[in-house]
Amino acid sequence: MIYLIVLIISSVTAEVEFTSRPTQRSLRIFHTNNMNSQFEPTMYGNRSIGGLGRIVRHMRKWEVKESTLFIDSGDLFGGSDWFKLTKGKIWADMWNDGLYGFHRFRTFGEKELEYGSEYFLNYFKPEHTDRTLCANCQHAGIAKDLFVHFGYTYDLFGITAIVCPRKDFMQFQNILNVTEPIPALLPVVERLKTVYMVKMVIVISHCGYEIDKKLAKEMLNVDIVISGHSGELLYMDPPSHIIVDQQPVGPYPTNIAGPDASRVVRIVTAGNNAKYVGAFEIGFLHHVNDWIGNPVLMSDDIKEAESVKQILDKYRPEVESIKQSIVGISYVILQGYDDNCKIRECNLGNLITDAITFKFAKMTSVKGRWSLSGISIINGGAIATDLLKALPFYNSIYIVRVSGKELREALEHSVSDKFIPGSSVARSQFLQVSGIRVIYNLDEPQGKRIVAVKVRCGECVKIIYKDINPKEFYNIGMTDYLMKGGDGYKMFRTDNVLGSWIINGKLDLVDTVKEFMERQEFVEPVTQERIVLLRPRRCSGGLLKFNSVLYSLIVCIIVL
Repeated sequence: MIYLIVLIISSVTAEVEFTSRPTQRSLRIFHTNNMNSQFEPTMYGNRSIGGLGRIVRHMRKWEVKESTLFIDSGDLFGGSDWFKLTKGKIWADMWNDGLYGFHRFRTFGEKELEYGSEYFLNYFKPEHTDRTLCANCQHAGIAKDLFVHFGYTYDLFGITAIVCPRKDFMQFQNILNVTEPIPALLPVVERLKTVYMVKMVIVISHCGYEIDKKLAKEMLNVDIVISGHSGELLYMDPPSHIIVDQQPVGPYPTNIAGPDASRVVRIVTAGNNAKYVGAFEIGFLHHVNDWIGNPVLMSDDIKEAESVKQILDKYRPEVESIKQSIVGISYVILQGYDDNCKIRECNLGNLITDAITFKFAKMTSVKGRWSLSGISIINGGAIATDLLKALPFYNSIYIVRVSGKELREALEHSVSDKFIPGSSVARSQFLQVSGIRVIYNLDEPQGKRIVAVKVRCGECVKIIYKDINPKEFYNIGMTDYLMKGGDGYKMFRTDNVLGSWIINGKLDLVDTVKEFMERQEFVEPVTQERIVLLRPRRCSGGLLKFNSVLYSLIVCIIVL
């Protein structure tokens, strides 16, 4: 089914200075991806960053023109207590309240599917003012493509979308069928070009930045890809205000040579968790001629839109009531504060990773093994304070099967050269672990800092630790964020040759930790020297040990 939107423009004035072309038209696009229901700002260190309220306020400050679009590349759902505790009802208000004032288009991600067909079909219908697109999906409620007319026959541009099929989509076949993207995309683009005579094509993608770079080489007649899923940040000439939790991985846009030598495919993406909104303006005639833009950090100097705050206030009493419930008692302080879990082993990290291991141990029915996964990990950047705040992004958990070589690479990345022990500069990629005992010498160069590492055997009748074997494969419990390669953990990506999901399905991390705590009379997690950091300083011919239990204690270890 094709939907036609006719936009008549008497005059178009670009907000930026382009090369003078009398017949050229301009188009402004705001875009988001992987917002994960982050409606309110989140504290990153001492900075209040992000939130849909600021995104809406920032976009609405610009003059609303017919040639302005808002595009979202998927993974709207989940991610916060607002979504979980209202069972998703809040998004119906957020999307149907006319907050944005622009024409809106979007595709979807696995987050939108995890909560079942009722949620999906309520929010993704073609009669909504924000059109939901997917060229490689078969479903009556999803339009294959849309095209917009600017009032001149040569100013047509086309917009469509793709979603990359992954194993977790298999369980949602009652909602839609996802096919391979390129074979489905090319006929749609061809129809837009030949039947509707469009001059420029935009593809919304929920495949991920790295995959989109590969797919772009096959995207005939495509000009722009607005990417989602992996949640990376792109930036042209990064300024000093880039927050430390997410560094750019490439330029904005990333230019890839398409199959047509005369056409460049430009890829953009704007981080995750509503920290940024991508913003660019283009000039085009027969294709993109001029470009200016960058993601905009949603910093605390941007006020929140009152319309978003009013919707939050509608649900706030219900959410606050649930948040006050007690799920367990800890006899010790859970050390998620002040970025503690981003620079050393912390007892809250141990509690969370042990809960993941416990969950998979309960699920095993295989004779001769005590758990489906003897190892669990979580990035320190996913941890804050109490349970709902400690896990603000509401990740799902999976088991990923990786080689010992890849696991060792991941542990090295955890303390890469960006990591400074004892520094106030925290890095979110620092791994908290269960079932791993690792000693690092931080005086060694990046990639060679592991002194020793042992891993817990999940395929054994009893719990034992063994030296890691680079040729063996290990089942590791982790969040979907790490599984997608977040914080630079590319070795865990599921398109990796050696990495594969062996358990799929919606296992919520918060529910997993809650269940673990409810089964205990009380919890008293401690640090256990699962992670030992040797400081890069010398002491009487030895190394200084950074004790992860009492980190004020310094012990000299003589090197013989």
